[in-house]
Amino acid sequence: MIKLKKKLIFINSFIYDKVMFEKFNFDNYINNSLIDTEFWRLNFDHVIDKKNFKEKNRLEHEEQELIKQKKIEKFRKIENLSQLIKNLKDVKRGSFIFDITLMSKNPLYIFLYKFYGAKLIFHGLAQFPIISFDLKDVNKILKKNFFEIILNIKKFLIYFFKKIINKLFRLKIDIFFYNGINEKKKSQKISKQSISLHTNDYDKFLIENAKNETRFIDENYILFLDMGYPEPHDNYFSLEKPVTSEENYKKGILKLFTSLNRIYNNKKIIVALHPKSQKEIFYGYPSFKNITPKLIKSSDLILSHDSLSLQLAALWNKPTLMLFNNDMQNRISKFKEIKWFIDQLKLASINLDSYKERELKEIIERLYNKKKYSVTNSFVKKYINDGESENKLIPEIIIETIIKSKI
Repeated sequence: MIKLKKKLIFINSFIYDKVMFEKFNFDNYINNSLIDTEFWRLNFDHVIDKKNFKEKNRLEHEEQELIKQKKIEKFRKIENLSQLIKNLKDVKRGSFIFDITLMSKNPLYIFLYKFYGAKLIFHGLAQFPIISFDLKDVNKILKKNFFEIILNIKKFLIYFFKKIINKLFRLKIDIFFYNGINEKKKSQKISKQSISLHTNDYDKFLIENAKNETRFIDENYILFLDMGYPEPHDNYFSLEKPVTSEENYKKGILKLFTSLNRIYNNKKIIVALHPKSQKEIFYGYPSFKNITPKLIKSSDLILSHDSLSLQLAALWNKPTLMLFNNDMQNRISKFKEIKWFIDQLKLASINLDSYKERELKEIIERLYNKKKYSVTNSFVKKYINDGESENKLIPEIIIETIIKSKI
């Protein structure tokens, strides 16, 4: 008797570019003979700024090239909600849907997937930084410009909409792969089956540790984790303003790098470029793309804003200095994200616009002398891996679970 393959459908509202393929390790799903994999892209639900059409077109071309290169036979570009419903009607009941971008935002999609008989799986990825707003924040927001007010009102409305829909329909995910103790209780409440997993960056940690390689750079170095500021790389569909101006950002970063060169002339400063950066060189400093885990592992000191690669800095227990400027401090939601990492990992921080070089030297010396294994271990267990997850790569665990599933 021939055993039918389990179907796994990835649904995504972003373009399937090279960065996404690497982040989610899609090749492991495509090349697995025990499951039938499809890729759907929802090409709606976003307002695109005119200035970003060129970038969107470039990424869509990259997506088409990847589909050909990887011989993906089942790719669907869905242009509106009625097309999504039509495609869901054609899906065999019991197929698995892994919605990697929309599910946590909009309960409407959860309702549709469940209504048409799909089994819904969810991986928490990296559900942080976790930020909340209080009355003091509301007062601050009201004093800000119109854009800041609209941006934060939108966040409030989405949050309450999710709460109301979930209470009305009591929607349950079939399988929730959670990361860390912090997600465990939540996952048990909103799913039929809750399974310990870990974040994508923990996969990178496992892969890098398994390599028997010499240091990529022989010299001691300080590593800056580029976030793509002032323009964020993920926002080809967004109307959000840059978090800071190019002039202010460049001035502050170069001032810091110059200070570090004076204090530590025996250490190079290198840059781990954001995977989607169009830059080849970051303000004249040695820059590398797509090898961030390798660079973090051998670094002496990490400089960051609120990069999710701080997970790797925590896993390898690296001294870390958090950076912000006045513009970021005045963007309430952005500064809360930076502050969240500072508080959770007990990190040192400086304002690029106002620090003194003598203070900078003292801060870094304290960082080098400080042992914070208990803090980083607590952070890892809470948000990255609670210790119950197998030391296997994410696709391997998800595929095994789907194949064995009797839900």
